[in-house]
Amino acid sequence: MFRVALERVPDATFKVWDIDHVHLGMLKRGNPYCPPSGFICRRSLFDTVQFDETLRYGEDWDFLIRAAGLGPIPYIAEPLFNYQMPSQSGTSMVNEIKQLEPTQLQVRYDATDKHRAFLGEYHYNLRIATSTLAFVGGRRQRMKFISHAINKAGLVPTLHALTNSTVRNVRKRLGANPRM
Repeated sequence: MFRVALERVPDATFKVWDIDHVHLGMLKRGNPYCPPSGFICRRSLFDTVQFDETLRYGEDWDFLIRAAGLGPIPYIAEPLFNYQMPSQSGTSMVNEIKQLEPTQLQVRYDATDKHRAFLGEYHYNLRIATSTLAFVGGRRQRMKFISHAINKAGLVPTLHALTNSTVRNVRKRLGANPRM
């Protein structure tokens, strides 16, 4: 048995998904379901599916893909713990990502590259574009990142990633869960 419980949210409010299982196909869009610290499972699953410590980013998503490959993952739609995102100042993975230049982004693509066959070309390219454009709104040289996304993933996935980001920002400003 493997369970996930909460979605990560920066303001530490409790948000859960209205689902009872996470299925493999749902993970093509990433892992909005639970941070790695929220995985609750039997030891036998960790003996079978271990975190890939060679991945700097996306190790939670990689783990969930491999676990869901064994069968649907039960999801408890109630807050079982409080996961608070680190502050935006100081050292954090988010701040690390914000410092990366386009030529340094391969480390962000490693988990995506690992699961290219699972994703299929469209979702692979969309994920590459989304990873490239993370935090693009706060970057000084936005066009450099947009151009890199187009060169790496293609025009349509880049436009889709930009549109998804805009929709999430609008939902957030309206007080709705940005990923639901």
